[in-house]
Amino acid sequence: MASLLLNPLEFAKLIGPGVIAGLVFGLIGTYLWWQAIRSLWFLVKGIVQGRGDVLAVVSRLVAIALLTAAGGILVYFEWHTPVAGSALRSTGLLMIVSIAAFDFGRSYLAWFVTNFFGDVQIYTTNNQNSEFYALREAILQKVEDVIVNVAAKSPAGAPYDRVYVLAHSLGSTIAMDALIRLYDVVKAPVPPLGVAPTLGWSDWLRIRGFVTFGTALEKTKYFFNAWSATPSQGWEQWNDDIYGGLFTADRSSLDSPDASFGIYWLNSWFFSDFVSDEITTYRSFLLPGETLADAVNARDDARALAASGQAVLARCVADNRHRFGPWPRHIETHTWYLEHPWFWHASTRTDFATLDVLTSGTPLARKAVRAARAPAMPSRGHAVGRWEAATFKQWHVER
Repeated sequence: MASLLLNPLEFAKLIGPGVIAGLVFGLIGTYLWWQAIRSLWFLVKGIVQGRGDVLAVVSRLVAIALLTAAGGILVYFEWHTPVAGSALRSTGLLMIVSIAAFDFGRSYLAWFVTNFFGDVQIYTTNNQNSEFYALREAILQKVEDVIVNVAAKSPAGAPYDRVYVLAHSLGSTIAMDALIRLYDVVKAPVPPLGVAPTLGWSDWLRIRGFVTFGTALEKTKYFFNAWSATPSQGWEQWNDDIYGGLFTADRSSLDSPDASFGIYWLNSWFFSDFVSDEITTYRSFLLPGETLADAVNARDDARALAASGQAVLARCVADNRHRFGPWPRHIETHTWYLEHPWFWHASTRTDFATLDVLTSGTPLARKAVRAARAPAMPSRGHAVGRWEAATFKQWHVER
């Protein structure tokens, strides 16, 4: 292959035109065979599912027979092409495997690009003139309605004691946006024009936990910031401040009777899952319960801490946990969170897993019954060493 790429003319002279013709025939023939196999598979699948009439089935069988015959003729010529005292039969077998592997990889890549990046492209559309904007708003409204229906009422009539939001992949971005929009309406002194009140403050305080897994939040946040024109960098900083008022990485907040100390955010991710990431840029100097109106005071407090001589980094509002993942047993690990015991159960004494979050309001699920108590309010930021601070840009530290 290296000889062919570096000096194709000399390579052609070396192996001769007959061998080149045999290889071309074999390549085309094996591709036709593979297309026939794929067509037969889809035909059988359609018959099992009850799709297709008799005429369509017969015409498909004729096409498969023609593809098989044409491919067989070409492969026959390749297999009987003499080269160095033998034939190209072994090369023909390798070509069949190579064509099948190439076509499978191409199909899988097309599926991934369409189903992941296509979804991201649709949802990260902020341009109201785009055809995707209405679809994005419909998706977001659907998720908001579900959260409202669960937090404000239940089939039994009385509201649930606690509500937990679990979200996977791009769904975590949608759920995050839905929670922020609901929070804006709940905290607004006067509901925004044209927006009817959806949740009361007591309903909002029932939302206790936010569990993300396989999340694309870091990637979609980048797409939003990179693609969306904003008036200034300061606007993005103010926009990020709201995370601190909603979420917390402090597990003790689950011991509180309500979400006055923030919605606990647990992020689980597989290192082998190239879609997901550790949550690192969702940082804020705001404390749980504070609104954007308190952001100025929060920044003043952070600057006062920094004035003491130490770098101060805004606190991360997500509690991250990760492991390598179920690879290579499962090549595609993005969809294997719910099936993996690690996602549900803590792996060490200090670990905190999904079941720990979901059973936080059930004393009998714990080894020792603890009375509900108010946790200590977390600090706005934490002092970091010179090396750790250097890993963040100055605007990151400021944020």
